[in-house]
Amino acid sequence: MKRLVTLFLLMLASLQAVAAPQLVFSVDKHNVAPGEQVNLEFLAATNQYFMDSPEFSAPYISNAMVKQEKTSVVSGFSYIDGEKVASQRWSIQVYPNKEGVYLIPSMTVTLSTVDDELQVVKTQLKTDPVAIMVKSPAALKGESGYLVSDKVSIEDDWGLDGAKLAQHFRKGDIVQRRITIKADNTSTFMMPDFAPSAPEGVSVSLMEPQVTSDYLRGNHTTTLVQTVSYSIDKPGQYSLGGEQLTWWNPQQKQAEEWTAKAVNLDAGGIDYHKLLWWVITITGGVFLLWMIRIALTKCWAFILSQKEMLFGAGPSWLNSCYSKADNKSSNTSATRLVEISRDQALVKDSLECQFKQNKEVSKWQRLKLYLSL
Repeated sequence: MKRLVTLFLLMLASLQAVAAPQLVFSVDKHNVAPGEQVNLEFLAATNQYFMDSPEFSAPYISNAMVKQEKTSVVSGFSYIDGEKVASQRWSIQVYPNKEGVYLIPSMTVTLSTVDDELQVVKTQLKTDPVAIMVKSPAALKGESGYLVSDKVSIEDDWGLDGAKLAQHFRKGDIVQRRITIKADNTSTFMMPDFAPSAPEGVSVSLMEPQVTSDYLRGNHTTTLVQTVSYSIDKPGQYSLGGEQLTWWNPQQKQAEEWTAKAVNLDAGGIDYHKLLWWVITITGGVFLLWMIRIALTKCWAFILSQKEMLFGAGPSWLNSCYSKADNKSSNTSATRLVEISRDQALVKDSLECQFKQNKEVSKWQRLKLYLSL
């Protein structure tokens, strides 16, 4: 009899344990960068039915922004230990602002279910506290306010085609630009401000940015649309755009960068960049022509010298040999070919042939003598 009573009590306790609602709490990341999204994910389950949405409050975390990007709760069915149960899913997003260790405190969740008698039962469950580590990437050490996203796409629309860019602008003309930044897994509050640059003579005005957030099937995308107006205050040649936007990709563990295209506008006046280019080009061209002239002069003198050496009549061909020997000799006294030449016999034979025998030295022998110096 005692065994039957004990078995009955164990079965009753088991049924009550199965019937009790469960709460599963998890954090998708424990090591993140400042500004990176951390998802606090909740799963409530019961083998009965839920009568209402869960009751909870977002936790307060110092130096972090806490937001529920998707306020609705997804109801459905899940399998726990092979058993099909009714479930409710929701999440809360945390965006730490600084480096350090952040403690996510314990949270109280109240679940509304029904018992076997179809009475509403409210059950309070608590989550365990969790710590996350926040550390700045080495590539962006010392930087702040940068975007953190796995995927960023940027569209830069000036609304100017080739024909409009070629036209001349005037003082008072307005040029509008539209920047669209899309980033995954970040909040509208974490999107960076786009700061356009403009040279002196052009003023900039910014419209209020349009920021939207889309959370669909677990994919979270935030879009920022910024309209920029440039007003030409005085004539000149202007280059607009060229800004840079840097963000951290936590999935690839690297910093990524986008550079805006530069747009050149002709608003009259003097284009000092082109003027400088022409001055440099003309100066370089004149210098190059001068160097070519010097080179040609030396080449022409060399050609005449070689012509005299090979085809000159009488002993005048020796002038080229003496000229080359003088360039190689460091002596202040008169240069002697026999001292400079590598072939003394050739020198003696050439001089004897020219002066003693009064014969014309052959062109081949002249060339050999010249090359021996």
